[in-house]
Amino acid sequence: MRWRCGRRRRWRAPSGQGATVSSWRCSSVCCCVFEIERNCALTGSCKKVSMIQLPQYPTTTTSTRNLSMASRPAPVVRRAAAAVALAFAMSPLAHAIETNFSGRITFGSVLRTQESDPQLLTAINAAAIGLAGRGTGGNADDANLNYRLRDQASRALKAYLDLSLREGDTSALVRVKAWHDFGLLHDNRPWGNSANGYAANQPLSDAGASRLTRFSGVALGETWLQQVGQLGGMRALGRIGQQSLNWGVGSSQGGLEGLNPRDLPALHRAGAAPQETRVPLPMLFGRVEPRAGVAIEAYYQTAFRPHALDMCGTLWSMSDYMSEGCDRVMSGNPPTSDRARVASGAYQKRLPTPKPGAAEFGVGLNWKAASIATDFGFYYARYNSRMSLPGLRRSTRVGPALIPGDPDGKNMAYFTEYPEGLSITALTFMHKRGPTSVYGELAYRPRQPFMLAPGDVVPPFLSPAAPSLLRADVDATPPGGLFHGYDNYRFLHTHAGVQHEWRAGGVPLTASFEATAKHTFGLPSQAARRYNRADIYGAGPVFGVCPGTNPLQCSLRGYATVNAYGYRLRLDARFAEVLPGLNANASAAFVHDVKGWSGDFVLNEGRRSANLALRLEYRQRYFAEIAYLPLWGGDYNQAADRDTLGAALGLRF
Repeated sequence: MRWRCGRRRRWRAPSGQGATVSSWRCSSVCCCVFEIERNCALTGSCKKVSMIQLPQYPTTTTSTRNLSMASRPAPVVRRAAAAVALAFAMSPLAHAIETNFSGRITFGSVLRTQESDPQLLTAINAAAIGLAGRGTGGNADDANLNYRLRDQASRALKAYLDLSLREGDTSALVRVKAWHDFGLLHDNRPWGNSANGYAANQPLSDAGASRLTRFSGVALGETWLQQVGQLGGMRALGRIGQQSLNWGVGSSQGGLEGLNPRDLPALHRAGAAPQETRVPLPMLFGRVEPRAGVAIEAYYQTAFRPHALDMCGTLWSMSDYMSEGCDRVMSGNPPTSDRARVASGAYQKRLPTPKPGAAEFGVGLNWKAASIATDFGFYYARYNSRMSLPGLRRSTRVGPALIPGDPDGKNMAYFTEYPEGLSITALTFMHKRGPTSVYGELAYRPRQPFMLAPGDVVPPFLSPAAPSLLRADVDATPPGGLFHGYDNYRFLHTHAGVQHEWRAGGVPLTASFEATAKHTFGLPSQAARRYNRADIYGAGPVFGVCPGTNPLQCSLRGYATVNAYGYRLRLDARFAEVLPGLNANASAAFVHDVKGWSGDFVLNEGRRSANLALRLEYRQRYFAEIAYLPLWGGDYNQAADRDTLGAALGLRF
C-alpha cells in the first residue's frame, strides 16, 4: 500500500483496503513518515487529519523517509515510532484514531556579551594565545580560552516533531528532535578542546561525545503508549515507553525534579523549549485512584539515563575532562600548557565509564484535601545519580605515577562514574485560593554524593611527598586500585514559594517568589575534608599552609558548607493583540544564592543571575524571541563572566 506526499495532494484508500482519510493535505516539501499513518514529516507544513479509519486486520507496512535536517534518524527512532503505529493498527478494538501532528522549527544564535575574566584562565594556557590569566588550577579553562566578547557560542537550526495518536482510552506519543549547530561545527576557535587535540584556529570536535552532546544529530524524545481504564473498580492509567516523571512542585533544583535528567546543550541553544531540554526515562508508569481525591503512582525504570553535558571547550562547559570524548586530565611536571602536554603525552588517560546497574523505581501518594484546597504528595524513589563524578586509578608503577607518553602502560588514570543505589523521600504541598498559589517541597536523601575537591585529589597520587588532607585515603589505595572521588552525606533540601496572578491596565501579570535552603548532616570542617570547589581555583591550604599565592586559592571558602540558602523572583506579562494577530510575552527573573555552598552544586554563595526575555508571536504560528542572561557575583562562581544574549526565529505547526 503506497501513499505519496506532494503539493496539495490528497490520499485516498484503494478500493477494498478498508481505510479512508479525510482532509489531509501536505505542502510541496512534505514526505511520508509511516504509510499506515499517512502523516507528514518535519520538513513539511501539514494540516491535521480529522480521523483515520483503520482496517480490522493487521497491517505491517512501516516504511520511513528522512526526518532529519542533517541525517537519517537512528534506527531506534524508526523502530519506536513504527511500534506505536503498529500497536494501533493491530488492535482488534481499533476503529478510529485521532491523529495530531505538531512541532516547531527554530533558528537562533547565542552571543557572548562579556570578556573572559583573567581569574578564570590558567596563566600558562592563557599566555599561549596572548592572554593574561591568574587562575591557579587547570582542567577548567578551555571554554574561556575559546570564546571572547561578542563571539557566537551557538548558531543552530533545530526542530522537534510530535505525533500523537488517540483511540478511545488508548493514546500514544512519538517525539523526535533534531539539531544542527553551524557555529560549533564550523567556526574556528583559538584554543581548541581535548577532542581535537587542542588544534589552534580550528573548529571544536565532538568526537566520542554522547548523542545529545554532539553538535548535530537526531534523537528520540518522549515516546510512549498509554491506556486508561478500570482496575478492580478503580480508575487506572498505565504508560510504557520513554517519558518524564511529573513529580515535585516549584522550579528550584535539588528536589524531586532531579529525578529527571536534562539535556544541557539543548538548554543553552537559543529559543530552548521544554520539549527539547528533557531527557526522557524508559519506564513503566502506573496510576490508580482508589477513591476520589486519592491517587497512587509507581514507576519502574528499565534503563539508565544521565544528564547530557556540554562538550568540553564550548562556552557552558565548566570542566575540560568530564564529558564523554574529553579524555585527558592534565597533570604532572613540568608545568606546561595543555597543548604542549598533548604533544608530550603528559596527562592522565581516561578509563571507560561504568554503567550503573542498581534498580531504579519509585512510588507516590497524592491526596487532594478539598476542604482546605490543598494537594499533598508523599514520594519515595530509588535512583542512580544523573551526574557523573571523577575518580582515579592509582599507578601500578614503582616510582613516578605519571611518565609522559605512558611507555609501560602503568600511569595513573582517571574515570568518571555515576553513584548508584541512592534514594530520596519527599513531601510536597500545593495550595490554591483564587489567583494565588502557595507551594513547597521537603526532600531527604540519606546518601547525597559530595565530590571531593579535585585540587585535593590529584597531588597526593602524583607524589608521595605532596602535603594532602587525603594522604590516609591515598595510602590505603593499592597499586592499580580505584579511588572514588566522592563521599556520601545525609542531605536535606527544602523550598517554598508563592505565585500570584492579577491584571494591571488590562495586562495579565504573574509574579512568583521562591526560597531554597539546604542542610548537610555531619559535614566535617573545610580544614579537614572538603568538597566541590572548581579546579580553576586550585588546592586550598593544607594544615594551614597554602601551596600558592593567589588569595582565592589560599582560602577555605568556596567549599561545600553545612547550610546554604537562596531565593528567586520572576515576573511575567502577557500583551494580547499588540498589533493585529501579534501577541507579546515579557518576563524578568532574578536568582540570588545568598549564603553557603551546597554539596549538590545548586547554591554558590554570592552568585546572582537574571533572565530578561521578550517573545513575539504572530497568529500563533510564527515567533521571535530575544533573551539576555547576565551572571555576576560570587568569589567562587566559575560562570561569573559568561553573560549571553540569545535571539531566535521560528515556526510552529
